[in-house]
Amino acid sequence: MTGTRQEGIEELKRAVALAPDNPGFGFYLGLAYLEARQDVEAASELGRVVALTPEDIEARVNLAWAQINVGKAIDAATSLTDVVKRQPAHAVAWFLLGEAMRRQGDDDRAITDYERAAALDPMMVDALFSLGTVYYWRHDLDHASEWFGRLLAIDNSHVGAHYQMGKIALQRGRVDEAIAHLELCTRLAPDNKGAHYQLSRAYRLKPDEDKAEHELAAFRALGSEMPDDAAWREQRLERVGARPARLPR
Repeated sequence: MTGTRQEGIEELKRAVALAPDNPGFGFYLGLAYLEARQDVEAASELGRVVALTPEDIEARVNLAWAQINVGKAIDAATSLTDVVKRQPAHAVAWFLLGEAMRRQGDDDRAITDYERAAALDPMMVDALFSLGTVYYWRHDLDHASEWFGRLLAIDNSHVGAHYQMGKIALQRGRVDEAIAHLELCTRLAPDNKGAHYQLSRAYRLKPDEDKAEHELAAFRALGSEMPDDAAWREQRLERVGARPARLPR
């Protein structure tokens, strides 16, 4: 796909208009919409593709991804349950099924599905992060730190995992450990307000008032107040991932 992302989408739209019964064009248009975070359009186009080719597993998985992002978790879960019955080794489908179940409030089922995804693909950082996050919100810090730790062993530049590990360390009174995670977090993502705020707390506990004030000033300079944990959790559930599942066709 050449040119800008939107130009690529327009090219694919023209291809679909010329050959509406060609599921390949529609599939890649759906993927392009997902990558552009145009989830409503992705769900519509991938739904059309699935209607043309109901047995196309990749189209169904990516449709489910879009459905989760537009609030249709029940529809996604129904389709993904069938997908994993047909292809029980499909790690992405298990991960998305976990996301769908989590949005329905079934964290126990979500954990089971995430763990299945992680067992099938131990390098799937999204599954590892989601597992750590669910356990964190259940106040199970041992399991949360275990999954975040596994993630960081794979990708030590994962901002979210360092942020969460810093918060866990603070809750456990491990100030130096918290500072190490949160300092790295602020270096990797200087605009992360939460990391500056938590790092300010950590320095105050050390105590190092100068650094605490420096981080608090950095936090304030980034704008509005820190959202509470409930708001952060809703933000985490807002959208799945940053890219669609690119599966071989």
